[in-house]
Amino acid sequence: MACTDQIVARISDPELFLSWLTTTRNDVQAIKASTDEDDVTLLESEVDNTMSCVEDKITQARGTSSDISSLYYQYSNLQTEYQTKTDALKISQDRVKLLTHPEQHTTVYESWFPLHRPLQTSSFLLLLVTSLFFFSVFVGLVARRLGVFVDLGYMYTPSPGGSMFSKLNYLTLGIGAALIVCIGVIIYLVSKKA
Repeated sequence: MACTDQIVARISDPELFLSWLTTTRNDVQAIKASTDEDDVTLLESEVDNTMSCVEDKITQARGTSSDISSLYYQYSNLQTEYQTKTDALKISQDRVKLLTHPEQHTTVYESWFPLHRPLQTSSFLLLLVTSLFFFSVFVGLVARRLGVFVDLGYMYTPSPGGSMFSKLNYLTLGIGAALIVCIGVIIYLVSKKA
């Protein structure tokens, strides 16, 4: 190999290279017909090795721009990978928060309906009223399908015992009891939350 440590040190230091150049030039000018052939061959190989080393260093310096380009490409890939890993870490941290206190944090994967969180009072009351309405509609449809017809119309007939007690039958008593129970449950739940 042409580039030895001695040659690299020589071409890296301008003063050392200038000194070597002067010495070599003087040695070349001192060559005569009587100079030993081994000395000339040694001097020639030293100059050739130095020139080869300088050309190698120049080629490496010219390739620096392509090295910078490939390093920038690697940097860009590493930056993208870093961003991907950072996003994955953020998702993992969010999942850990969901595991520690699931009722305090919502995610985009949940709908507006709270699946793993405690219901608020307003949500619970809305669900209760809606479920009672649909349950009563269902019972009415099933009763009508079975041939039971319930007429809740008002028909006034004066009676000697008073108009209020004349309208009491099993159906009105059942509806009144269900209404009182629902109101009691709602009041209990509201007072329990407070």
